[in-house]
Amino acid sequence: MLPVSEGVPPPGITVKRTIEGFVLSKSWFHYSHLPTLFLAVAWNGFVVYWFLKYVIPTKSGSHLVVLIPFAIGLALAYFALAKAINSTRITISNKSIKVSAKPIPWSGGAEVLLSRIHKITTSYDVSVSNPLIQTSSVFIEEHDGCKCRIISDLETTKHAYFIQQFIEKNLN
Repeated sequence: MLPVSEGVPPPGITVKRTIEGFVLSKSWFHYSHLPTLFLAVAWNGFVVYWFLKYVIPTKSGSHLVVLIPFAIGLALAYFALAKAINSTRITISNKSIKVSAKPIPWSGGAEVLLSRIHKITTSYDVSVSNPLIQTSSVFIEEHDGCKCRIISDLETTKHAYFIQQFIEKNLN
């Protein structure tokens, strides 16, 4: 079985031991996402009101004009809901590292066999448009030079270093 990492996880990261190994979870929720959630509710409320008040009573048969605002509202609601309730799960087993986002389906999942891992690295990024926005990411570098992102948009380097060190300690 894999050894347990020393140290307490930073706030927002949970570690669970499973039969196969470990699962690290990082919630996507951050207070900065609340305006997007409120915007989604307001936008979709407006679209429903507009549709019921002005589009349906006209009975013109051409309700295609509603499709664009409706599609925008649907995408905005999906994004806001995912940011509010999703978490990234990093599953470390004796054979692989698997990354997934749940419960709302999201792109970016990956699975890397342990035999292919050369090293685990972190990066620190500063936004060009707003230097106050700084995020960290964790990557797997494979023996063939391929680089696979495990997790990104971490609020602090403490989160990235904990994940990197936890994975490294549990791979040896």
